[in-house]
Amino acid sequence: MRLYLPRKWVEDEARCERAGVPPSARQLKSKSEHALDLVRTARARGVRFQWVGVDAGYGKEPAFLRALDDEQVVFVADVQRTQAVWMQRPEIALPTRRPGQGRPATKRRASTSTVTVEDLVRSFRAEDWTRLVLRDSTRGPLRVDVACRRVWVWDGEEAEPRCWQLIVRREVGSPTTIKYTLSNAPAETPVLRLAQMQGQRYWVERVFEDAKGECGLADYQALGWRAWHHHVTMVLLAMLFIAERRAAHHEEIDLLTSRDIVEILSEILPRKAEGREALVRRINQRHERRRGSIRSRYRDHRPLQPV
Repeated sequence: MRLYLPRKWVEDEARCERAGVPPSARQLKSKSEHALDLVRTARARGVRFQWVGVDAGYGKEPAFLRALDDEQVVFVADVQRTQAVWMQRPEIALPTRRPGQGRPATKRRASTSTVTVEDLVRSFRAEDWTRLVLRDSTRGPLRVDVACRRVWVWDGEEAEPRCWQLIVRREVGSPTTIKYTLSNAPAETPVLRLAQMQGQRYWVERVFEDAKGECGLADYQALGWRAWHHHVTMVLLAMLFIAERRAAHHEEIDLLTSRDIVEILSEILPRKAEGREALVRRINQRHERRRGSIRSRYRDHRPLQPV
């Protein structure tokens, strides 16, 4: 976690003093700079991870992606449909000028024009797409159409362009719903693996939902630096406890959710209890409804024709 402070905060010393913001934190840092600090701190502390996944808010920051690439951190970054790429490696050089056409150029340019990822995908043929099953879900197998291309990106500042993967995901039931992602994963990475990596950020969003809905991440009125960090630390500890309980009981209670664990704690901890039998009955009823929904989805599922 990192607390982002906007300019109006860091430039108001009296306000920072009242809130207890330490002097070392009273500097303007972008969200991508905070994110890079998180990655570097995790590495320094020995945290093991295979890649970093970010949404388009961070994917639009070329300096952030270059920094991850330079530090040999594999990233999977969503980008906007207007992201500019090259299909072939562009030559980067100073444009030549004829005598009498003004001052010599000082800024290097690419030899060819870019194309947006949206326009690039419009040129894809049917055989460019691969239909994949990413995982089983409560609504049946999660099927998507995926296409991958090696593309080049250049920010206008670096000496050479960078060659990365463009991962394009199209929803089977909604062909116009398309997600674009850049990754510096090795060229030999299988398409299924790239698609799975791209799809993992779904679980990050689910964790945020649980943290806000069950553990109070969105329910605080902290007025100071220390209070905010204390609150979020307690939320993270609660989420860790829930994750450990779900992992420990996955085999015998496969549908155990964060909400279930919070309700169990509410029953066990001192309070006016509704009774353990009522609690177990309510959780079992909820699980049975979910099982019925899953069975119904799979029963109604029909094999889809290939693309």
